[in-house]
Amino acid sequence: MPEQELNFKVNDSTLSIEMTHPNGSYKFMGLPGNEYPNLKKKPQEGSMTFKTSGASLLRGLEFTAFAAGTDMLRPQMTGVYWDIKPDRLVFVATDTHKLVKFEDQSIQAGVEGSFILPNKSTNVFRSVFSKDEEVTVTLDVERGVTFETDTFTFDSRLVKGRFPDYTRVIPENNPYTLSINRHQFTTAVRRVSLFVDEGHGLIKFRVTPDKLTIKASDNEYNTSGYETLEAEFNGNEMIVGFSSSYLTELASVLWTDDIIFRLADPSRPAVIVPTEDKADTKLTMLLMPMNVQEF
Repeated sequence: MPEQELNFKVNDSTLSIEMTHPNGSYKFMGLPGNEYPNLKKKPQEGSMTFKTSGASLLRGLEFTAFAAGTDMLRPQMTGVYWDIKPDRLVFVATDTHKLVKFEDQSIQAGVEGSFILPNKSTNVFRSVFSKDEEVTVTLDVERGVTFETDTFTFDSRLVKGRFPDYTRVIPENNPYTLSINRHQFTTAVRRVSLFVDEGHGLIKFRVTPDKLTIKASDNEYNTSGYETLEAEFNGNEMIVGFSSSYLTELASVLWTDDIIFRLADPSRPAVIVPTEDKADTKLTMLLMPMNVQEF
């Protein structure tokens, strides 16, 4: 609306509202004010509270939120899981194809609990809260979670249900390690991905002790592309396939010069990590492979 006077006329019995200005009029319906959530509710018995910096919480969500699922048939995965430990806070997100775990030991909560913050609430948190503010987090598993600073109070419902046991999903003993330059890898993947078959988005790796060959093809249009990069691999030749879009997403959040892939065989998940973690943190990413018949 332009800068001008607006007049509101509210009917308390019917809740009809009329907004008028010199050049127009709008009519719409309101809702009972007593149904609005009470933001001044007192913490219930059994709730837990801890304080930490907004920068730490925003960092944890930045590294994990992109991996959260959107499939409403799996509602427990449509959010970021907060696993609160007395000496650390673990953020986890997964959509069954990829999983990201970010562990932050700089957050000393002093309490123990967990909850799943919905995707929409995660986006609101990231857009509203500042890195420079201290955030008080109050968790009541029955009523939701409240984030409070000197500027904002944000109250959110939680995703109901049980989050998958991420500690059992991440393999601990993948014996083979592939190390490759991050910049060269991500740009090569983007170029080769132009030639993937849109039906499955498969990009293939052929890994040898001193190089990595990346290949994609689209049989419908008879197009293909491949690139060969220098790499270090401590196993024998291996052929494995991944989703090109997931690879790009995971590689884009890393900051180190090199990427490390920990592999076992073409049918088991790959673990992707930076060569060096930031202080007091640990980032672990998991990517499920795709079936490859031949290179």
